[in-house]
Amino acid sequence: MMEQNELLIDLTSIVKSEGMEIKVNKEYPIEVFSQYDDMPSLQTPVTLTGTITNHAGNLFLKGELSFTANFLCDRCLEPFDREYTLPMEDTIAREDSGLEADEFIPYQHNTVQLTEAIYKCIFAVTLDQQLCRKDCKGLCSVCGCNRNETTCNCDDTEIDPRLLKLKELLK
Repeated sequence: MMEQNELLIDLTSIVKSEGMEIKVNKEYPIEVFSQYDDMPSLQTPVTLTGTITNHAGNLFLKGELSFTANFLCDRCLEPFDREYTLPMEDTIAREDSGLEADEFIPYQHNTVQLTEAIYKCIFAVTLDQQLCRKDCKGLCSVCGCNRNETTCNCDDTEIDPRLLKLKELLK
């Protein structure tokens, strides 16, 4: 298991230097995110690359997250992997900065821990419907076969129960 200190980013060189920036290239192991119940199943570590820049005493992170996650397709229930490259932009500030708590990532002792912010970014993107492919046909609602793999002759047209009597009259 990785030490918490290894996940910290040292901000000492830019905290008091207006206009300075540091490059960030950090890999966050899969285990770091195991504390989050609703995290997708990561297949690779999460890599953060980018910069943290000091503008007027506030620090700004501009970077990119890269990772691969495993999902079950919401239509056919087949497992599949998807690679992601996501932008990540955040403000990093001291607790006493005067900003609202949800507007920044706090830092202490010139170091910042980004694990929770990375989790929130990943969760927001992977919350959407997950399909193995755009044209996934899903499962047959009658026999349950995967329509991406086989075709069935089931009549799956759903009829409003209130209109069943009309259908009988048309026979």
